[in-house]
Amino acid sequence: QDPATLPPTFDVVRIEPDGAALIAGRAPPDAQISLLLDGVQETRVQTDSSGNFVAQFTVPPNPAPRLLGLVATLADGTTLEGAETVAIAPIIATVPEATATPAPEAAPVAPAPLLLTDEGAEVLRAPEAVAAGDPVPVTLDAISYAPDGAVQLAGRGQGGATLRIYLDNAAVADAAVPADGAWALTLPETAPGIYTLRIDQLAADGAVTARTETPFKRETLEALALAITPAPAAPEPAAPAPTTPEPAAPEPAAPQPAAPEPAAPAPVPAEPATSEPVAPAPAAPEPAAIAPTPAAPVAAAAPAAPVAPVTITVQPGFTLWGIATDMMGEGTMYVQVFEANKDKIRDPDLIYPGQVFTLPQE
Repeated sequence: QDPATLPPTFDVVRIEPDGAALIAGRAPPDAQISLLLDGVQETRVQTDSSGNFVAQFTVPPNPAPRLLGLVATLADGTTLEGAETVAIAPIIATVPEATATPAPEAAPVAPAPLLLTDEGAEVLRAPEAVAAGDPVPVTLDAISYAPDGAVQLAGRGQGGATLRIYLDNAAVADAAVPADGAWALTLPETAPGIYTLRIDQLAADGAVTARTETPFKRETLEALALAITPAPAAPEPAAPAPTTPEPAAPEPAAPQPAAPEPAAPAPVPAEPATSEPVAPAPAAPEPAAIAPTPAAPVAAAAPAAPVAPVTITVQPGFTLWGIATDMMGEGTMYVQVFEANKDKIRDPDLIYPGQVFTLPQE
């Protein structure tokens, strides 16, 4: 495709917890790039002669997740809308207090932005800064299963180093990290169960230069088969049967034998004190159809029990975005899932089979 008509794309998206943003990308050369926050232009920059652009601005505070998009305006006025969208976590405004300076707290960590395309969602992760001479940390980026059920691990590490994999402190596999740092391996046959998975990165002399550790659940083949197909939504609890039956619309019933008319009353002797004739006693009315008698309430309604928190066990292939979409109806609610389980998620980009998350209640 002609570079002059390529829609704008993101290359780098870095947004700090306080809203400071650095956005870089590509678009047609010498085009005006509008960065739109929920459809409203937040800032505007121009691409260079090679089509690159960089924008630095501050995202205003907002307690809700928002979407960042791109629109390029060419010299002839033609506009090209970006095919990618980035989901941004809430930015919480900090209000300075006039009281004594509180003890310093750990800097907040915001969930990484998500790049949204027609193919799905991808986490935008800035590479970790490593000082010159320091060893590159080892990371575990994915735990997946092969079609035959074998466990596959993948991540990044120091090119040329050796990785040693442990399950519950027992060494089970070694692997060499390629020069580009992207490693992958398949675990030997492992019985189903929950383990502590540890990865040590070893230097040439065998010294441990980096380490990562996480809970890991080795699923059964039956569980894997179920994980491939999304579980059906849990049926809503049936509404309790009403204690008082509602009267049904009258239906034409088969003719019933007429009820016996009450016997005529015995003649009543005229009262001697009156000169007016005594009115004949009115005929007894036909017995009306008897409406259903309301059933007596079985018992006083007990106070509603507190709603139990909704939990979900992470299965292979799950992501925070997918959990939020399936369980809460909106992918951008992944931020709320992260906030509700921060104590269990070391890295918002990585979750592992066997972790149990609590879903926030609306």
